[in-house]
Amino acid sequence: MDLVVDFTIGKGIRRQINAFKNGFSSVFPYEALCAFTADELVMLFGKSEEDWSYEGNQYPLPLLIIALVDSVKADHGFNVDSKSIRNLLEILSSLSVNDRRTFLQFLTGSPKLPIGGT
Repeated sequence: MDLVVDFTIGKGIRRQINAFKNGFSSVFPYEALCAFTADELVMLFGKSEEDWSYEGNQYPLPLLIIALVDSVKADHGFNVDSKSIRNLLEILSSLSVNDRRTFLQFLTGSPKLPIGGT
């Protein structure tokens, strides 16, 4: 089991990690990140608290304030006026922070909405 874990998140991806570090360091010295805590990095590079609030019945289009509406793309015959999309957004906006993170982690592999949406 230890060999599987090491291959999955250690030796097996070492080349990719080094390539990422080199590319990142060409823009910002990777070693300088040590000056920041994880919470400070989230504040710098991502939204620490996303607003998933929903007000669905006052306007023709649902108002999903800031991050949620910017991150949802209705496609394949659906649009933001579709009942299914409205229901989804209403459910998502009612989730606890932990449930939001779990849902996004399952769906996208990341526990946060993308910066700038989509």
